[in-house]
Amino acid sequence: MADWNALLDHLGNGPRENGTRELDAAAQWLASELGSYGLEPELWAYTAHPWRLRIAGAVALTGAVLYVLAMLRKKHAAAFGVALAAPLLIVAELELGIPLLGALHSAPQHHVVVTLPPQQPPAKQRLVFSAHYDTKTDLLDHVERAPLQALGLPLTLLMLFAAARPRPRLTKVAVAGAGLNGLGLFLSLTGGAFVSARSHGAIDDGAGCAVVLELARTLKLEHTEVKAVFFSAEEIGLEGSRAWVKTLDTSLPTRVINLDGVGFSKELSLFKAEGGTLKSYAPDEQLVAAIDAVAPLYRAWYPGTTDARSFLAAGIPAVNLGSELPGHALPRNLHSSADNRSLVDLAALDETVRVLTEVARRLDTAPP
Repeated sequence: MADWNALLDHLGNGPRENGTRELDAAAQWLASELGSYGLEPELWAYTAHPWRLRIAGAVALTGAVLYVLAMLRKKHAAAFGVALAAPLLIVAELELGIPLLGALHSAPQHHVVVTLPPQQPPAKQRLVFSAHYDTKTDLLDHVERAPLQALGLPLTLLMLFAAARPRPRLTKVAVAGAGLNGLGLFLSLTGGAFVSARSHGAIDDGAGCAVVLELARTLKLEHTEVKAVFFSAEEIGLEGSRAWVKTLDTSLPTRVINLDGVGFSKELSLFKAEGGTLKSYAPDEQLVAAIDAVAPLYRAWYPGTTDARSFLAAGIPAVNLGSELPGHALPRNLHSSADNRSLVDLAALDETVRVLTEVARRLDTAPP
């Protein structure tokens, strides 16, 4: 049995934010822990841009101020340009993964990757279990910022229309909308930088990392290569998994089970889709059916965004699993100091390992 408390001492007891010493220490500990199982982990190096979302929020607020000034001074062409440029920059950062603003600050970071060869080589297929070990602290949780995010597109269209066809009353509405949009993005993306009490990342996503560690320690498959991957930079626009997926050799049939949000309860769930600014991706139905056959999944009515999206965008079958709360309640207070190990149900982690072990064994005997 896993010593969950010992694992959570390292994965649910303090911040592991991108670009910090705590993140580096967590990577080293993960590698050491895997080494203690007799495995040979790799520290996969890449360049991350830890401030990219904080900068994006500040740029959104600056753009809103410039738009308001331009509209009030009747410089409508300039207002139109600002209204168009700010969202394009944010889409580049969040949707396309291009660090235009994030390039102002970079830092070397690592994923921790270990490969478990099949008991009867050569491997016929590959199964990836992944979770992210970085944390983030925000001013607003996922539920609080959802209305602000939903308003982003209509408010941007309003700003563009008002700048293209200015009218006195429309200008007043657009100016107010610009202020709301800019302030909302600033609070959502940048506000967390000013919060003193940081997230411990126990549910998001220390518990997921603990489950992947236990799978790496115990799982043995006959015909399937297993990779256990611990990502950093999930909390800055999936930057880490995007980089790793680009290098993944997919000549071997590959499927991915990502864990993000497990540990609340024994019941597992999945998002309706892996969402994005421009495009969303449905979870792989064959993987969902394979998991459903072992433990019925609750399908949430709302989308989410996890590292599974990086795989799906590359055409690799993937699914993200989280825990479902009693009464199908929305998870609250993630990305805050309330996300601590007291939220983690250790029996739920045991059940998650049991389910995933059985799923892996069934996939091992199925055609790739």
